[in-house]
Amino acid sequence: MRLVEAVPNFSEGRNPAQIARIADAMAAVSEVALLHVDPERDTHRVVMTLMGPPEAVEEALFRGISEAVSCLDLRDHAGSHPRMGAADVVPLVPWCGVSMSECVDSARRLGERLGRELGLPGWFYGAAAMRPENRYLHDIRRGQFEGLSRKMAQKQVDFGPQMPHLTAGATAVGARGVLVAMNCTLSTDDVRLAKDLARQIREFQHVRRASDGGVTQRQAVGMAGLRALGWYSQRDERAQVTMNLTNVQETPPHRVVQRLSQLCALTNTEILGTELVGMIPESLLREAGHALDSADSDLVGAGIKNLRLGILHDFVPEERIVERVLVKHGLVG
Repeated sequence: MRLVEAVPNFSEGRNPAQIARIADAMAAVSEVALLHVDPERDTHRVVMTLMGPPEAVEEALFRGISEAVSCLDLRDHAGSHPRMGAADVVPLVPWCGVSMSECVDSARRLGERLGRELGLPGWFYGAAAMRPENRYLHDIRRGQFEGLSRKMAQKQVDFGPQMPHLTAGATAVGARGVLVAMNCTLSTDDVRLAKDLARQIREFQHVRRASDGGVTQRQAVGMAGLRALGWYSQRDERAQVTMNLTNVQETPPHRVVQRLSQLCALTNTEILGTELVGMIPESLLREAGHALDSADSDLVGAGIKNLRLGILHDFVPEERIVERVLVKHGLVG
């Protein structure tokens, strides 16, 4: 079976009807399974996970993005997460029987179609990047929706018109490996401390920029592939370190939680709990469980405990572990 995972992030986390419209548009495509929908009010963002053959996933993404363009207006949008478009980021991930180069081809076909049929501009990132300066998503998204006109006066788009879409902004379409997104809630409301902790663990801690905003030099001294920010969670009334783990081979989730816990201890704080954004492969939970207690007969359960999932917010394995949801949808045996 040939399966591609897609994890589109849309800039809507508060209106269930609009979220349902986008999700239903994608789920209506034959052979595509919508595995999970994860809206969040503070970030005003929803992360959706879908899986299917490459061609079907491409079509589902186009329909979902079309719906987002028609019903979302970034001029009225504000949330804690950086964003530049209604369909903010659209990554394709090879899962089974599909190569990264095939995902790159899918990403580029999708981007070109978005520009041609929807008038939506954007850039290719990750493995699909057409220029080295577009490899990292945070470089593309810098300036957010409000800064798009200024950025596009200097930065050439990869697809679509050389101007922002009036209401939908721009999008980043890419191909990448497995990514884990998680937020660690701290025992403090001190956002400055959360930002300092994020700075200490993320991969790129020192970045030198040119006058046009481009990057001239990076210093990778933190954990490989780790992106991290500090912010305040209105829901939890605590500071959080929010993270994307883009290199789970070198930097798996349990090592990140361990390192962050060590740094917290130096400031008399602790991690109260971790919440996952989206889904996680079962192998990473087993790895976390093995690190906690290699003799445990339930390595997944031990991994959940090690990562501090399910303490502050529900963590239902049958809804969050990719392989278990694939079985429910009949995509794997």
